[in-house]
Amino acid sequence: MENQPQDYALLSFSGVKLMFPQSQVLSVEVTQGLQHAEDIPGSIGCIDVAEQTWPVFVLSPEFELVETLPDNHRYCLGIRSDTMIFALACETVSSHKVDDPIAMHALADCMRLAESPLQALLIYHDALAMVSSADGFSHYLQNKVIQP
Repeated sequence: MENQPQDYALLSFSGVKLMFPQSQVLSVEVTQGLQHAEDIPGSIGCIDVAEQTWPVFVLSPEFELVETLPDNHRYCLGIRSDTMIFALACETVSSHKVDDPIAMHALADCMRLAESPLQALLIYHDALAMVSSADGFSHYLQNKVIQP
């Protein structure tokens, strides 16, 4: 049986390339609609989309939560997990079809960190991208907020 190509959203921030399955992405929004929200721990604020409020998070290259929005982070990628909807602020967002299953490498056990949201690495257009999932990342964010 032949592997079917999969669509991914690729977001970039601070030199990091991070991919999520397109099926878990709700929308791409601009950060100019960002509102201050002190009641959402760990977030830099929230955006209102389709009568819902999504917390917006900014990450450092080490995946630590950042408290301010860098000037070059102009987009928010809205992501839905089983437990929450959240948005990640980023510099760029694009959609990519991954049709070469050999390019995707699951993380070896020795590379997996207990709290890491990363599941695989992908060689894409001569660059290395990290692959995550909505559920893995929401779990990571919830742990960062509860136990900073």
